[in-house]
Formats: sequence, C-alpha cells, structure tokens
Amino acid sequence: MEAFGDAFQLSYVTEKESTLGPIVNIIQSSLRAVGIPATLNPIPQTQYGDRQLVKGDLPFAVNDQEKPIGVDAGYAVQLFFVTKDKGGLNNMVNYSSPIVDDLWAKARVEPDVAKRTEMLGQIQDKLAADIAWLPVVEYKTQWAYSDKLKGMRWYPDNSIRYFDLSVQ
Repeated sequence: MEAFGDAFQLSYVTEKESTLGPIVNIIQSSLRAVGIPATLNPIPQTQYGDRQLVKGDLPFAVNDQEKPIGVDAGYAVQLFFVTKDKGGLNNMVNYSSPIVDDLWAKARVEPDVAKRTEMLGQIQDKLAADIAWLPVVEYKTQWAYSDKLKGMRWYPDNSIRYFDLSVQ
C-alpha cells in the first residue's frame, strides 16, 4: 500500500467543500478504518477539470457533476464507459473493457428493443462487477420560486431556461 500512496489521494473540487467535504471525510475515515491510507486532495475546479477531462490522470476522485442528459442507457454507456478508441465520448475514469465495448457496439445498432435492453443490462452488470464508477450520494434537486414566476420547468440537465421565465 505504501508504494501506491498517491493512488489513494481522494481528489475533489475545492470550491465545493461545503457539499463535498462531509462526503469525502466519510469516505476517507471508512477507508482508513480498513487499512487503506486515503488522504484528501482538494484541488481548484479548473485543475480538476483539466486533470479529469483532458489528462485523465485522477486515479481516485469524487465528482458531483456528471450525468448523461439524454435519458438512454446506451448513450450513458458511450458517454462514460466505452473506450475512447472504440467510440467513447467522455471516459474520464479511463475504464476499458472489451466486453463493454463489444456489447455497446452491438446494442448501438440492435433494432430489437428487447435484445438491446438485454445487452445494456449485461453492460450494467459488468460495470457493477468492475466497480467502474461508484455512486455514493445523489442530491435532491431543489428550487425556490414564487407563484408569480411562470415558465419554470425541469430539464434533464438541471439548468433553468431563463428565456422561458416571466413574472405575472
């Protein structure tokens, strides 16, 4: 474990300390309790983004920003888990599995919905077995607004479309 100490630096965005701090402290304490020498590595958001999305050199990180906007499991797999040279779009955890790549390539062109769903289920089972990405918490989306505000709608990316809003 000593030789791989850097691999146990849990990186997270410094500017999100108020929300991520309690989570990373629980993770660190839990890992240390079983003998894994985890340390916390808060880094600025720009550095985090560069290391995660461009360099791909964050071995251990908490990310509270990622989710596919399209509500299709196949798209989510392509976005986050398909190897980049096999068509992956944003594989920021450097995950690579010939099984996932092959199943995704087949599911992508499968016209039979039941067969496609079965293949995507196999992919999810493989991802869970490999622990490619471990969800630890999900935030409940909350918005405060007035009854006078019209045009407020939920969009999958959790963004407000200010153009749609009006006060009445």
